Amino acid sequence: MTPTLYPGQDVLSVNWFVNPKVGDIVVINSKQAFGSEAQARRGTVNREIIKRIQKIDGDQVWLEGDNKQESIDSRDFGPINMDQIVGKVIYQGIYGRKGRTLKPIKSISSY
Repeated sequence: MTPTLYPGQDVLSVNWFVNPKVGDIVVINSKQAFGSEAQARRGTVNREIIKRIQKIDGDQVWLEGDNKQESIDSRDFGPINMDQIVGKVIYQGIYGRKGRTLKPIKSISSY
Protein backbone atom coordinates (compact mmCIF):
# COMPACT_ATOMS: atom_id res chain seq x y z
CA MET A 1 0.00 0.00 0.00
CA THR A 2 1.27 3.49 -0.79
CA PRO A 3 2.04 5.36 2.43
CA THR A 4 -0.42 8.08 3.43
CA LEU A 5 2.43 10.09 4.94
CA TYR A 6 6.13 10.27 4.06
CA PRO A 7 9.16 10.76 6.34
CA GLY A 8 9.60 14.43 7.15
CA GLN A 9 6.13 15.42 5.91
CA ASP A 10 4.39 18.10 7.98
CA VAL A 11 1.29 17.05 9.88
CA LEU A 12 -1.13 18.69 12.26
CA SER A 13 -2.32 16.62 15.19
CA VAL A 14 -4.61 17.23 18.11
CA ASN A 15 -4.12 15.84 21.58
CA TRP A 16 -7.59 16.38 23.00
CA PHE A 17 -9.41 13.69 21.03
CA VAL A 18 -11.38 10.95 22.74
CA ASN A 19 -11.99 7.33 21.77
CA PRO A 20 -9.49 6.55 19.02
CA LYS A 21 -10.90 4.22 16.37
CA VAL A 22 -9.48 1.58 14.06
CA GLY A 23 -8.17 3.39 10.98
CA ASP A 24 -7.17 6.59 12.81
CA ILE A 25 -3.62 7.82 12.27
CA VAL A 26 -2.07 8.59 15.65
CA VAL A 27 1.14 9.95 17.15
CA ILE A 28 3.06 8.10 19.84
CA ASN A 29 6.28 9.07 21.62
CA SER A 30 9.05 6.53 21.03
CA LYS A 31 10.36 6.84 24.59
CA GLN A 32 6.99 5.85 26.06
CA ALA A 33 6.38 3.09 23.53
CA PHE A 34 9.79 1.42 23.36
CA GLY A 35 11.82 2.39 26.43
CA SER A 36 15.36 3.74 26.12
CA GLU A 37 17.25 0.54 25.25
CA ALA A 38 14.93 -0.39 22.38
CA GLN A 39 15.01 3.22 21.12
CA ALA A 40 18.78 3.14 20.81
CA ARG A 41 18.63 -0.08 18.76
CA ARG A 42 16.01 1.40 16.41
CA GLY A 43 17.46 4.91 16.16
CA THR A 44 14.19 6.39 17.42
CA VAL A 45 15.38 8.21 20.55
CA ASN A 46 12.76 10.78 21.64
CA ARG A 47 10.96 10.91 18.31
CA GLU A 48 7.30 11.02 17.55
CA ILE A 49 6.11 8.04 15.54
CA ILE A 50 3.02 8.20 13.36
CA LYS A 51 1.09 4.98 12.65
CA ARG A 52 -2.41 3.79 11.82
CA ILE A 53 -4.54 1.94 14.38
CA GLN A 54 -5.25 -1.57 13.12
CA LYS A 55 -6.84 -3.14 16.19
CA ILE A 56 -8.05 -2.10 19.64
CA ASP A 57 -8.42 -4.70 22.38
CA GLY A 58 -9.50 -3.06 25.60
CA ASP A 59 -6.67 -0.70 26.57
CA GLN A 60 -4.20 -2.25 24.07
CA VAL A 61 -3.73 -0.72 20.61
CA TRP A 62 -2.07 -2.45 17.63
CA LEU A 63 -0.40 0.02 15.24
CA GLU A 64 0.83 -0.59 11.70
CA GLY A 65 2.38 1.58 9.03
CA ASP A 66 0.89 1.72 5.53
CA ASN A 67 4.13 0.41 3.97
CA LYS A 68 4.30 -2.99 5.65
CA GLN A 69 7.70 -3.94 4.17
CA GLU A 70 9.49 -0.86 5.56
CA SER A 71 7.48 0.12 8.63
CA ILE A 72 8.59 -0.35 12.24
CA ASP A 73 5.33 -0.87 14.08
CA SER A 74 3.48 -3.18 16.49
CA ARG A 75 4.74 -6.19 14.55
CA ASP A 76 8.16 -5.20 15.94
CA PHE A 77 7.36 -3.62 19.32
CA GLY A 78 3.99 -5.19 20.16
CA PRO A 79 0.79 -3.43 21.20
CA ILE A 80 0.91 -0.15 23.10
CA ASN A 81 -1.32 1.14 25.88
CA MET A 82 -4.04 3.59 24.90
CA ASP A 83 -2.48 6.24 27.17
CA GLN A 84 0.73 6.19 25.09
CA ILE A 85 -1.09 7.88 22.21
CA VAL A 86 -0.22 11.59 22.33
CA GLY A 87 -2.26 12.85 19.36
CA LYS A 88 -4.42 12.11 16.35
CA VAL A 89 -3.27 13.34 12.92
CA ILE A 90 -5.99 15.43 11.28
CA TYR A 91 -4.12 17.24 8.47
CA GLN A 92 -1.10 16.58 6.26
CA GLY A 93 1.06 19.21 4.58
CA ILE A 94 0.87 19.18 0.78
CA TYR A 95 3.38 21.11 -1.31
CA GLY A 96 2.40 22.37 -4.74
CA ARG A 97 2.92 25.20 -7.19
CA LYS A 98 1.08 27.60 -4.90
CA GLY A 99 3.13 26.68 -1.82
CA ARG A 100 2.17 24.59 1.17
CA THR A 101 -1.42 23.79 2.06
CA LEU A 102 -3.03 21.50 4.59
CA LYS A 103 -5.19 18.60 3.46
CA PRO A 104 -7.55 16.82 5.87
CA ILE A 105 -6.76 13.20 6.66
CA LYS A 106 -9.58 10.73 6.68
CA SER A 107 -9.24 7.58 8.72
CA ILE A 108 -10.12 4.26 7.12
CA SER A 109 -13.13 4.12 9.44
CA SER A 110 -14.50 7.37 7.94
CA TYR A 111 -14.69 6.07 4.36
